[in-house]
Parts: sequence; structure tokens; C-alpha cells
Amino acid sequence: MSWCPKCKNEYRAGIEICPDCNEELVAELSEESDSKFVPLFQTSDSELADKVYNYLIHCKIDAKKLPLPNSSELVYALLVPESDAQEAARYTQTVLMYEAKEKEKEENGGEDIPTPKKGRIPVSNLHLSAKDRYQEYRSSGIMLLVFAALIIAFAFLNFFEIITIMASGPSLVVLGIAAVIFIYLGISSLKSTGKLLEEADEEEKTTSEILTFLKVNFPKEVLDQMQDDSMSDELLYFTQMNAMKEALLAQCPNTDENYIDAILEDYFNSLENQ
Repeated sequence: MSWCPKCKNEYRAGIEICPDCNEELVAELSEESDSKFVPLFQTSDSELADKVYNYLIHCKIDAKKLPLPNSSELVYALLVPESDAQEAARYTQTVLMYEAKEKEKEENGGEDIPTPKKGRIPVSNLHLSAKDRYQEYRSSGIMLLVFAALIIAFAFLNFFEIITIMASGPSLVVLGIAAVIFIYLGISSLKSTGKLLEEADEEEKTTSEILTFLKVNFPKEVLDQMQDDSMSDELLYFTQMNAMKEALLAQCPNTDENYIDAILEDYFNSLENQ
């Protein structure tokens, strides 16, 4: 008999590769590999811990859920084999995305979350788009320059003794230094917007290409085929999202996973609203 070192399933003689994990089978399981577990995730929400744990088990990740006593509350920690940590982290992120989506839906009065505009990354994700960063830097730069102008105007009013709140020499010097600092920061922020605008254009182009890839390879009909009678809505969502994510990571291996998660949420929302 032989064993799969990843899912720990036993196979009859003659089988050399695990059909589920695509791992080469071994004659016996190593006790050393079983003991090398690393922390993956922890939460005080027992229901969330169960969801992550159950999905990891469903994905054939040998996870462990341990209660960790805390000074004020009970915290649950999830451990996974070191060799599966990266894959398990992706599965965990999918569960957390689903929970954030459901929470946002609940806060929205139970209605479906409106699909974001094309090229717009949903706020609920960890990824902040280059377009959003461009708008932030531009707004900050303008605001800092406005503050500088107000400080200069205030200093002139005091200098000509129209008002005498800070009319002394040292106070005027402080106002002058503050104005210079705000001007420097404002100009620096506005200078950064040029590069960010280029990044935003490039990111929008990449987003459009990825969405086209998803529409061709994962239309609604293909995703619906992943469902079976035993699947809950949660499990179906996890399965669909991970199938798309793995395909995108294979297609774009050096792409930020948070960016991919954001696009997937955008695409998934667009399918729900069809």
C-alpha cells in the first residue's frame, strides 16, 4: 500500500500519483512532516473559525483548530502543515471575502450589493487601486496648498496688525515655517499624482484584460456546473472563487493576490446582478 503525503489518503499497489493532490505517493507517512504545523489564522469568532476550518478540510488541508485562552476572551487558532500554508492562506482569504460580502449585504438592508463601476475596485477589499491612490494624493496636495495659503493670509493680517492674534516676531516666524512645510508637502503630493495616473491607466487596462479572460473561461454557465446538491451557498461560493483565482494566478503568476481578489469580487457581483 502507498500513501499521499498531503491528504494522507491510502492507495492500493500500482497507483503512484494521488489523483486529488497530484502528489507522488510514498511507502509510509513521515511523522516529522505531520508535526510541522504553522499558525494560519486566529479569531475570537467561533463560527468564523469553524467556517475556515471546515473549508480547509473540504480542500484536503490537514488543518487543526485549537482554542487559545486569552485574558478577556477565548481565541481560536488555526494551524496548517507548513507545506500547505500558502494554499491554505488563499482558501482562508476566500472565506473572509465571503464574510465581508455578507456583512456588507446585511448592512445594506439585506439587498444585493450594487456592482461597482467598470475599473473601480470594491472598497471592501484590501487592494487600493491606483486610481483611488491618485485621487487621494491629488486631494491631499490641494488641501495642503490651501492650508498653506490660509496660513500665509493669516500671517499677513497679523504682520500688518489688522488682527493681532499672532503679531509678534517669533509667532510670524512659526507661521512662515508652517506655510513652507505645507507648501512642500502639497507640491510633493501633486508630483506623485503623475506617476499614479499612469499606473491607474495601466491597471485599468490589466483589469479589463483579466475580466475578459474570466468572461471567456468562467461564464455563469461554467460556474453553475460546479454546484451539486450537497453544496451550501457558502461552499459553492468558495469553490467558484478559488477555481477562478487559481486560473488567474496561473495566467498572471506575479500579480498581487489582493488585486486579483478585488477583480474576482467585481466579476462575481456582475454575474449575480445579471
